[in-house]
Amino acid sequence: MLTLNGRLGSRKVAQKLLARLQSTRDAANTQSIEIPKRIERGPTDILRALASTVGKDPTAAHFKYHDDPYFIPTSNRAKRTYALSREAGRRAAMWIRQEHAELFTQMTADPIIKDFLPRAVYDENSKVTEKTLHDAIRDAQLSDAVTIYRLLKKDGVSLRTKQDLLELLCYYNDEEPTSDQFPEERWFRRSLQNIKPKWKSNDIVDELFESLKNEDSAIATAAYNALICGTAKYLQVDKAWYLYDECLAKGFPVYVRSFNNMLRLVQFSKDAGGQRLTFMMDVLKTMSRNNVRPDIGTLNAALQLSTLLKCPEPGRSVALSIYKEMTNAGVEPSLGTYFYLLTIFCRTNGPVSEILIDILDRLEGKELEIKDPQDLFFFVKAMDIARNHLMNIDVGHRVHKLLLTGKNYNLIGENYMESIYYRHYLILAVQSESIDSFIKLYDTLVPNIYIPEPDVMNEILLAVEIAGASMAENLLPQLWSHMVMFEHTQREHLMVHVLQIMHTTCQPPSDSVANTQYADIAWDIWNRIEGQRPGYTMAVKWNAEMLGNVTVLLIRGGYFDKMLTVLSYLTEKQGVYTGILSKDQLDTILNACLENGHATAALSIISYAANNGIAGAGQMGYKLITTLSLDSAEETKLVNLVGKEVLQLHLG
Repeated sequence: MLTLNGRLGSRKVAQKLLARLQSTRDAANTQSIEIPKRIERGPTDILRALASTVGKDPTAAHFKYHDDPYFIPTSNRAKRTYALSREAGRRAAMWIRQEHAELFTQMTADPIIKDFLPRAVYDENSKVTEKTLHDAIRDAQLSDAVTIYRLLKKDGVSLRTKQDLLELLCYYNDEEPTSDQFPEERWFRRSLQNIKPKWKSNDIVDELFESLKNEDSAIATAAYNALICGTAKYLQVDKAWYLYDECLAKGFPVYVRSFNNMLRLVQFSKDAGGQRLTFMMDVLKTMSRNNVRPDIGTLNAALQLSTLLKCPEPGRSVALSIYKEMTNAGVEPSLGTYFYLLTIFCRTNGPVSEILIDILDRLEGKELEIKDPQDLFFFVKAMDIARNHLMNIDVGHRVHKLLLTGKNYNLIGENYMESIYYRHYLILAVQSESIDSFIKLYDTLVPNIYIPEPDVMNEILLAVEIAGASMAENLLPQLWSHMVMFEHTQREHLMVHVLQIMHTTCQPPSDSVANTQYADIAWDIWNRIEGQRPGYTMAVKWNAEMLGNVTVLLIRGGYFDKMLTVLSYLTEKQGVYTGILSKDQLDTILNACLENGHATAALSIISYAANNGIAGAGQMGYKLITTLSLDSAEETKLVNLVGKEVLQLHLG
């Protein structure tokens, strides 16, 4: 029976499977199968997909640093040195490979990786073809392209290749571009926005242009536009305007990128705001007459020029008019567009504008892409506006949330701009939020994402000081350890501030462990300042207030012997530091000397008070002579310091 039941069950299952296959066949006969188009995948797409499933760990250092606490750099200078030293080693290896190419004969890669091969060297004996020239132009090898062109001139070079070479030389201004193999050099370079490059005269450029401008209309048009863009980009003002006018006079079309470069050149052509506006409108009208549609470069170039006009009028009205007209024409704004609008509407001394809030309403939650080089300045400007113009931490948080959306962090720019961004963000947060909320933000950013500059650390110390003694007890040891890591111990104003907080704001009970922590910090400060190398230009210099605070903190922590070291410096090197100790500091030191039965130290502090004309030296002498038993030499010294009459007066 069991066997029969099993067979019947198996037969039913088979019948169900057969019915399902038949229904699938019928569906396949009625519906066509569409094979999706192949999606091109890069070599790292799988890794990127996997990485997108894992959130970022703010406590982890950047992957370019060794995952070892002893090797992870903890200061801005160390980070920069570490990253650039790696690329210096890579550059040295590439130099050896290039200079000693005969040593590298093994080619184990299959297929061959071109970047691993030495770069070809060309001279007058080299056999080259026009394809060789094309390859050099494609790889942006300017010097090789020029050399190959000179070798090919006698055999003739096609007009198309000449045009490509002209465009290459105009774009890079006859300078070799930075290799993509050195990303850290680009990341750690300081923004060169205010450094204006100059056009370099080149006989090859002139020769190519002269040979092309008299060809047919299409070739001549491309040649004129290439040279207009190059001379305008590199501020050859007179030549650019001459070529622009000549191109229009000959009836050749002017490309939109040429118009964009001429718009950016207007600010260097005319100084007065009215003249700049007139020139800008002339260029835009010329575009309209020639039926040239504007693009994002046109919009941003016009807005950049509007930032130089007198505000709030006509700068604001011109900017709004241009923005409205071009967006109606189908130009999609980029982050650079919003950067210029923020610059125009949020002036330092102008009326408060909430345009940033409107921009965030439009962009929030979107993953952005770069469309213009000026897009990289948006986030820094937005956080600057949130801090200095609106003074609104909620807006600051919204800007930061937008930055962290998708791949928007790629638009932060470079290391210097990233530091400015976080400087604005942290100062805004520490000035606007409670210290508890700020520390949560601080812990997510410091030290792996951002290392605070000394001014930022000073703002944090000020917030801790305002928060009171209990908060300072919790945070000061951590902040001091960070200051040591960040190499801030060479900043005198920070040392003064830390000592002042521990001495004045924080006065814990005598049995509190905080006294020992503060004393350790004070002793560390003492050793660091005393350990500075002679002649160091940024050396921290002692003053009496700092020395007095160090001695008091050492006394509170029970480090009397260490206090004597500082006291010896105080009394023996008065000409080295400025100022004098306060009466309260002197009394604290004297009481500690009396409690520890150290008459010599007590006499030295009384001598300090008497020599500096501090009132109460006689009373201090009376306290000493009535507390400790002095020998004859010590009594004589005390009498010489305060006078026998003063002592007798107090004793009487």
